[in-house]
Amino acid sequence: MSKIYAYVLRTYRTASFSFVCALLLATAKGILDNVTVFATPGFTAAEAKAIYDALVAAQSAYKKGGSSQETDYKTAHTNAIAFLDKNALMVEAVAKGKSGIIVQSGYEPTSTNVTHAGLPAQVQSITQSKLTVETEIELECETYEDGVNYICIMLAGMFLPDGFTVNNQGLITIPPGTAAIYIDVSKQRKKKFTGLTSGVRYYFYYIVVNAAGASVISAVKIITCK
Repeated sequence: MSKIYAYVLRTYRTASFSFVCALLLATAKGILDNVTVFATPGFTAAEAKAIYDALVAAQSAYKKGGSSQETDYKTAHTNAIAFLDKNALMVEAVAKGKSGIIVQSGYEPTSTNVTHAGLPAQVQSITQSKLTVETEIELECETYEDGVNYICIMLAGMFLPDGFTVNNQGLITIPPGTAAIYIDVSKQRKKKFTGLTSGVRYYFYYIVVNAAGASVISAVKIITCK
């Protein structure tokens, strides 16, 4: 698998006052509201607000006072850009080239285009979430590149039957007479199945699909419902 490695787009350095202000607000919210992604943001909401307020106040004074207030405005603007630059570096360190994470932060990525050199690799890790409660099962697999779809297949009390296949284009064949099979298809690798029966063993499989086609079906993960 290969993809275009994305960075934070830094056009804000030469952008208008209104753009910089909007980006300060968007990135502070994007980073601080996504604590599971950006666990150590490196700033507080109060610090972000102080940078924003200082820039707005300096620009207002500059408009009213003219050149006598220019130095203060340039200082506030420089501080705002330095704040955005520092946070951009943190976001890039977390994102590791994934444009979706950069978008979550409020910044714009250099590219959201994804290229695929071939079929996705087979899923190797299926783990049950600690959030699973009675009659529900939550699980997830490892993360793949941006733009893929994750397919999770669930069966109650049985393995996939003989004759069940998925070809490399993603075509699923289910043999006649097969008991109920539940299939969740989305861009979310985390899946939740509800309304299950306590004490029943459920059998789960993952498939990943990208622009080139589908992965091989994963090994089974068996989970007993609470």
